Amino acid sequence: MAGADIYTKQDKIYSAYGTETETPAYTLINCGFGTEVISKEKVLFSLYISANNLMYASYQNHLSRLKYGARNYATGRIGVYNMGRNSSFKLLLPFGLKRSKE
Repeated sequence: MAGADIYTKQDKIYSAYGTETETPAYTLINCGFGTEVISKEKVLFSLYISANNLMYASYQNHLSRLKYGARNYATGRIGVYNMGRNSSFKLLLPFGLKRSKE
């Protein structure tokens, strides 16, 4: 699976009293895949791997109140930016309880 989250520039804002600011456009590229390992017609386990923001885009969500935070003197940017690249791994191990034969 591959996908893109495309956000356009938000420039239709309510600017009175500094309540809202414009937000530039950004695109997030995501991908993921998964598989099942099967032996003797039984699923041994499933493995899923996914990654978000592969291009490591620096962005702020338009509706985030954190974008109005104080200046970060390490980066020179104002506010809190959203998470950068993120990857995840998921392993599913099936288990079952067998009934005793009577």
